[in-house]
Amino acid sequence: MSSERRIRASRENGALSNGPKTPEGKLRSSQNNFRHGILAQTIVLGDEDGDAFNELLGSLEDELDPRTPNEAALVETMAVTRWRLMRIWALETEGLRLEIEKHDPALHGPPARAALAFRSLRDDSRSLDTLHRYETRCDRQYARVLRLLWKAQSSNLPYEPSPKNEHPAPPELGKQ
Repeated sequence: MSSERRIRASRENGALSNGPKTPEGKLRSSQNNFRHGILAQTIVLGDEDGDAFNELLGSLEDELDPRTPNEAALVETMAVTRWRLMRIWALETEGLRLEIEKHDPALHGPPARAALAFRSLRDDSRSLDTLHRYETRCDRQYARVLRLLWKAQSSNLPYEPSPKNEHPAPPELGKQ
Protein backbone atom coordinates (compact mmCIF):
# COMPACT_ATOMS: atom_id res chain seq x y z
CA MET A 1 0.00 0.00 0.00
CA SER A 2 1.38 3.41 -0.95
CA SER A 3 1.88 6.06 1.68
CA GLU A 4 0.28 9.47 1.32
CA ARG A 5 3.75 10.96 0.81
CA ARG A 6 4.48 8.63 -2.09
CA ILE A 7 1.09 9.26 -3.71
CA ARG A 8 1.61 13.03 -3.43
CA ALA A 9 5.13 12.79 -4.89
CA SER A 10 3.87 10.67 -7.81
CA ARG A 11 1.19 13.22 -8.60
CA GLU A 12 3.68 16.08 -8.45
CA ASN A 13 6.14 14.24 -10.71
CA GLY A 14 3.41 13.33 -13.17
CA ALA A 15 2.36 16.97 -13.49
CA LEU A 16 5.88 18.09 -14.46
CA SER A 17 5.79 17.01 -18.10
CA ASN A 18 2.92 16.67 -20.52
CA GLY A 19 5.01 16.17 -23.63
CA PRO A 20 6.72 18.54 -26.04
CA LYS A 21 5.34 22.09 -26.39
CA THR A 22 7.38 23.64 -29.22
CA PRO A 23 7.02 22.67 -32.88
CA GLU A 24 10.66 21.50 -32.86
CA GLY A 25 10.04 19.31 -29.82
CA LYS A 26 6.90 17.84 -31.35
CA LEU A 27 8.78 17.08 -34.58
CA ARG A 28 11.61 15.39 -32.66
CA SER A 29 9.12 13.41 -30.60
CA SER A 30 7.28 12.27 -33.74
CA GLN A 31 10.53 10.67 -34.94
CA ASN A 32 11.02 8.55 -31.80
CA ASN A 33 9.72 5.41 -33.46
CA PHE A 34 11.79 5.97 -36.63
CA ARG A 35 14.83 4.22 -35.16
CA HIS A 36 12.93 0.95 -35.46
CA GLY A 37 12.95 1.28 -39.21
CA ILE A 38 16.67 1.95 -39.25
CA LEU A 39 17.39 -0.99 -36.97
CA ALA A 40 15.18 -3.27 -39.06
CA GLN A 41 17.09 -2.25 -42.21
CA THR A 42 20.38 -3.37 -40.68
CA ILE A 43 19.20 -6.55 -38.95
CA VAL A 44 16.44 -7.98 -41.16
CA LEU A 45 17.56 -9.84 -44.29
CA GLY A 46 16.03 -8.96 -47.63
CA ASP A 47 13.53 -11.81 -47.72
CA GLU A 48 12.56 -11.49 -44.04
CA ASP A 49 9.62 -9.46 -42.75
CA GLY A 50 10.81 -6.09 -41.41
CA ASP A 51 7.37 -5.37 -39.96
CA ALA A 52 7.57 -8.58 -37.92
CA PHE A 53 10.89 -7.42 -36.48
CA ASN A 54 9.41 -4.01 -35.65
CA GLU A 55 6.48 -5.75 -33.93
CA LEU A 56 8.91 -7.87 -31.90
CA LEU A 57 10.89 -4.80 -30.86
CA GLY A 58 7.72 -2.88 -30.03
CA SER A 59 6.31 -5.70 -27.92
CA LEU A 60 9.56 -5.99 -25.96
CA GLU A 61 9.57 -2.23 -25.41
CA ASP A 62 5.96 -2.32 -24.24
CA GLU A 63 6.65 -5.17 -21.84
CA LEU A 64 10.02 -4.02 -20.49
CA ASP A 65 9.36 -0.25 -20.52
CA PRO A 66 12.89 1.13 -21.00
CA ARG A 67 13.30 4.54 -19.35
CA THR A 68 16.87 5.52 -20.30
CA PRO A 69 18.89 5.33 -23.51
CA ASN A 70 20.95 2.51 -21.97
CA GLU A 71 17.82 0.51 -21.15
CA ALA A 72 16.48 1.13 -24.67
CA ALA A 73 19.76 -0.17 -26.12
CA LEU A 74 19.49 -3.31 -23.99
CA VAL A 75 15.92 -3.91 -25.22
CA GLU A 76 17.08 -3.44 -28.82
CA THR A 77 19.86 -5.97 -28.23
CA MET A 78 17.26 -8.40 -26.89
CA ALA A 79 15.10 -7.91 -29.99
CA VAL A 80 18.07 -8.46 -32.31
CA THR A 81 19.14 -11.56 -30.39
CA ARG A 82 15.61 -12.98 -30.40
CA TRP A 83 15.34 -12.28 -34.14
CA ARG A 84 18.59 -14.13 -34.81
CA LEU A 85 17.42 -17.03 -32.65
CA MET A 86 14.22 -17.32 -34.69
CA ARG A 87 16.32 -17.17 -37.88
CA ILE A 88 18.47 -20.04 -36.61
CA TRP A 89 15.36 -22.12 -35.95
CA ALA A 90 14.08 -21.36 -39.46
CA LEU A 91 17.46 -22.33 -40.97
CA GLU A 92 17.47 -25.62 -39.10
CA THR A 93 13.92 -26.42 -40.18
CA GLU A 94 14.59 -25.52 -43.80
CA GLY A 95 17.87 -27.44 -43.87
CA LEU A 96 16.16 -30.57 -42.59
CA ARG A 97 13.26 -30.13 -45.04
CA LEU A 98 15.63 -29.80 -48.00
CA GLU A 99 17.63 -32.83 -46.90
CA ILE A 100 14.47 -34.91 -46.33
CA GLU A 101 13.34 -34.15 -49.90
CA LYS A 102 16.54 -35.74 -51.22
CA HIS A 103 15.40 -39.17 -50.02
CA ASP A 104 12.88 -41.15 -52.02
CA PRO A 105 9.57 -41.51 -50.15
CA ALA A 106 8.91 -44.79 -52.01
CA LEU A 107 12.02 -46.33 -50.37
CA HIS A 108 11.80 -44.75 -46.91
CA GLY A 109 8.92 -43.75 -44.66
CA PRO A 110 8.74 -40.30 -43.01
CA PRO A 111 10.70 -41.24 -39.85
CA ALA A 112 13.46 -42.89 -41.89
CA ARG A 113 13.71 -39.92 -44.27
CA ALA A 114 14.02 -37.54 -41.30
CA ALA A 115 16.64 -39.76 -39.67
CA LEU A 116 18.66 -39.96 -42.89
CA ALA A 117 18.41 -36.19 -43.33
CA PHE A 118 19.51 -35.59 -39.75
CA ARG A 119 22.45 -37.96 -40.11
CA SER A 120 23.52 -36.35 -43.37
CA LEU A 121 23.44 -32.83 -41.91
CA ARG A 122 25.24 -33.97 -38.79
CA ASP A 123 27.96 -36.03 -40.48
CA ASP A 124 28.53 -34.40 -43.86
CA SER A 125 28.11 -30.68 -43.36
CA ARG A 126 28.23 -30.25 -39.57
CA SER A 127 25.61 -27.52 -40.11
CA LEU A 128 23.50 -28.75 -37.20
CA ASP A 129 26.48 -28.38 -34.85
CA THR A 130 27.08 -24.85 -36.09
CA LEU A 131 23.42 -23.90 -35.77
CA HIS A 132 23.29 -25.38 -32.27
CA ARG A 133 26.37 -23.39 -31.25
CA TYR A 134 24.82 -20.16 -32.58
CA GLU A 135 21.51 -20.98 -30.90
CA THR A 136 23.24 -21.48 -27.55
CA ARG A 137 25.16 -18.22 -27.96
CA CYS A 138 21.97 -16.26 -28.76
CA ASP A 139 20.08 -17.86 -25.90
CA ARG A 140 22.82 -16.96 -23.41
CA GLN A 141 23.13 -13.42 -24.78
CA TYR A 142 19.37 -12.87 -24.46
CA ALA A 143 19.37 -14.08 -20.85
CA ARG A 144 22.46 -11.99 -20.00
CA VAL A 145 21.01 -8.81 -21.50
CA LEU A 146 17.69 -9.39 -19.72
CA ARG A 147 19.55 -9.66 -16.39
CA LEU A 148 21.47 -6.46 -17.18
CA LEU A 149 18.20 -4.69 -17.99
CA TRP A 150 16.57 -5.83 -14.76
CA LYS A 151 19.64 -4.69 -12.83
CA ALA A 152 19.61 -1.28 -14.57
CA GLN A 153 15.89 -0.86 -13.94
CA SER A 154 16.19 -1.80 -10.28
CA SER A 155 18.99 0.75 -9.81
CA ASN A 156 16.81 3.45 -11.44
CA LEU A 157 14.06 3.13 -8.87
CA PRO A 158 13.32 6.45 -7.20
CA TYR A 159 15.08 6.95 -3.93
CA GLU A 160 12.84 8.60 -1.37
CA PRO A 161 14.62 9.08 1.93
CA SER A 162 12.21 9.48 4.76
CA PRO A 163 12.75 12.50 7.01
CA LYS A 164 11.20 10.55 9.83
CA ASN A 165 10.64 6.93 10.58
CA GLU A 166 7.14 6.03 9.38
CA HIS A 167 7.06 2.98 11.65
CA PRO A 168 6.44 3.60 15.33
CA ALA A 169 9.03 2.31 17.74
CA PRO A 170 8.01 -0.82 19.61
CA PRO A 171 6.87 -0.22 23.15
CA GLU A 172 9.58 -0.65 25.74
CA LEU A 173 9.13 -3.65 27.92
CA GLY A 174 8.76 -3.09 31.65
CA LYS A 175 7.61 0.55 31.40
CA GLN A 176 4.06 1.65 31.99
